[in-house]
Amino acid sequence: MARALPAPFGGGIFCAAFQVAWCPVQLRSPYLGLQQDVFVSPSQRLVVGGSEVEYLFGREHVALVAQDLLGGSVALRAEGGQSVPYFGFVLPEAQAVIVAGVPMQSVNIGRIRRKPPALRASLLAGLNRAHLPEHAPSPYPLLNAFEATKLAAQRAA
Repeated sequence: MARALPAPFGGGIFCAAFQVAWCPVQLRSPYLGLQQDVFVSPSQRLVVGGSEVEYLFGREHVALVAQDLLGGSVALRAEGGQSVPYFGFVLPEAQAVIVAGVPMQSVNIGRIRRKPPALRASLLAGLNRAHLPEHAPSPYPLLNAFEATKLAAQRAA
């Protein structure tokens, strides 16, 4: 039975110069099929598929992390001093949702509800443990930073 969840969660984050690792990543259109620029968490996973992916990795779809796309033309780090709102979705099952034309994984919280200290230290701290789902590991293999950068560069060419 599906549970009602307080989704989305999130809000603005202020990026100070010394907190650059926490600053959102701006994914730029039209790269990766984006219909518009979007700001996402540095740890946001994008789901990528197609013939290139199947040929290179032997899978229909793979996941890559937004921060691994920094350093090229696909993604930029939000500048320090900005307040950028972004949101994450916790769904009953961790799955991909379409954001600006690109599949992105919903927040996978794993089994955090079984780990009270970790739950208290997370953004989900104010929520009732009984209402949180348990998520299985992602069905999409995660590319490393080198593989993600190479795939993005090939798609941009």
